Amino acid sequence: ITPELSDEVVAKISPCKTIEEFKVYVENEIRRYKEDQQLQEKENEVLTKIVEASELEIPEEMIQGRAQVLKNSLEGQLRNGGNTLQDYMDYNNLTPEMLDEYLTHDALNMLKGQAVLLEIARAEGMEFTQAELDEELFRMARGYQMTVEELQKMLGDEGVEMVGNDLLHKKALDFIVAESVEE
Repeated sequence: ITPELSDEVVAKISPCKTIEEFKVYVENEIRRYKEDQQLQEKENEVLTKIVEASELEIPEEMIQGRAQVLKNSLEGQLRNGGNTLQDYMDYNNLTPEMLDEYLTHDALNMLKGQAVLLEIARAEGMEFTQAELDEELFRMARGYQMTVEELQKMLGDEGVEMVGNDLLHKKALDFIVAESVEE
């Protein structure tokens, strides 16, 4: 049974008080989603072109290490959803070798992208402030439902450094997208 849309129902299921407010809210959410999708596509397109043009050599052990991290992450996500890696491979008609090949390819592209973005950030003199790092750690901790101190302990110094590098990657990505020329 689907309830009829009314101000009362809208107030229960959304931050809005009236049907009219709800319609505007939904339209804005759809618009924001589409804009985010377009920006992400643009970022991927620009970064892919730069990475393809670069001549980076990534050590094989780094590639395999990242591929393993990706595989572990995928297994965790699947497990949280009540599935297994074998279920995933069966559903997508993948052999273990094919999955490893895809993960290795993704790992290489990720590592190249990160290296390129870090180099752009350095070349452009980009830095992050302690306040920006603190804000990001707070955002992450809230998402994990833990304190910032617990998150920092979990991440360790190396993990916190990686969060800082992620901030630089984002700044560099924003920069190259803003500087890119439409073809």
